[in-house]
Amino acid sequence: MYFVQDVPVRYKHLSNTLRVLCLFPAVWGVYNHLAEANSIDNRQARALDHTKSSALDNYVGILWCLLAGLWTYWLTNSLIRRWFIHYEPWPAMIRLLTLGTIFWFSVMYFVSYFGANEPIWPWMVICAILAVAQTIQILHFRARGLSGSESKKPRRDGKSLIYRTVLIPGGIITFITMVMLLHQNNMRPSSAEAIATGGATGVMPTNDAKLVIQAAQIQVLIIILSSWAPKALQRRQEIRDTTLRLAPPNSSKFAYTYKFVLGEAPSNHAKNSLGPKISQEIQKYDDLLLLPVSDAAKDQDYKSFKALEWSNKFKFDFLCKTEDDVFVRWDTVAQDLIELGPSQHFWRGFAFWYVSGFCD
Repeated sequence: MYFVQDVPVRYKHLSNTLRVLCLFPAVWGVYNHLAEANSIDNRQARALDHTKSSALDNYVGILWCLLAGLWTYWLTNSLIRRWFIHYEPWPAMIRLLTLGTIFWFSVMYFVSYFGANEPIWPWMVICAILAVAQTIQILHFRARGLSGSESKKPRRDGKSLIYRTVLIPGGIITFITMVMLLHQNNMRPSSAEAIATGGATGVMPTNDAKLVIQAAQIQVLIIILSSWAPKALQRRQEIRDTTLRLAPPNSSKFAYTYKFVLGEAPSNHAKNSLGPKISQEIQKYDDLLLLPVSDAAKDQDYKSFKALEWSNKFKFDFLCKTEDDVFVRWDTVAQDLIELGPSQHFWRGFAFWYVSGFCD
């Protein structure tokens, strides 16, 4: 759209230098995202640790870097073409260097603001700013033209130029971004699968569960519904330190195993803030069951159903389901089940809510 021959020959080297300088932020962004994409293990991308961006995210970020570089180059060409004709070379160069410096610092600000784990958003914001600037300069310069008598025709050409240089390139990159991110969203593992493939036992295999539930007269599987809430993390630890210690040790008469049941992380913020703690919790205690279902309170019934569906794979005499905000005397429950013995079609359940104190 803008050509070198539009600039006077005596300013050729200076204008070329300014063109090269305007491309530095885009080249820097491409280099960083390529290096980051090559260092990411896609299998663990977007798991529960701090690594939130995948290799595909960085490749999409590269597309936006290239678009930002293209628009920056066109905008710089336009300003060089006009300012080097209407101003002296040094004032024009100072104007362009000032705008270039502001642009470089803006790029650094947006990249640091969104963080290294967001390779797409900073460059999308930068491209949005460049698109607005490109549109304004086209409408302004083309409307005025190089002479007042050409105002009407350049205005019509300016609109077609906006389509060709702003809307079409931006629309193509936006469409490619949408397709690639939708593909990644369909292919990426769930939080539970990410933990399981990361080495921790998120969902235990059948054989492991049978090894935990030892050969005994009474085998009990305990399911404790929990959540991703920060208070739930504390409640799980309190249960391990209090009520679960009341249960008798595994023996030939009585054996049990338990699992805290969680769903998917309700948000990226919860995944990033609590995910590492939950991963450590799994590695330390190996007592969490993460299911690929919603963890919202309104979907708790479905989470309970999927937990019961999971438990149906294992052999046990009794299944006990409770929640992490319920106090259970597991010593009393164990004694009752031992006295009752294996039974079919047996059900019992009742909970006292909002109890002010406990008695021995």
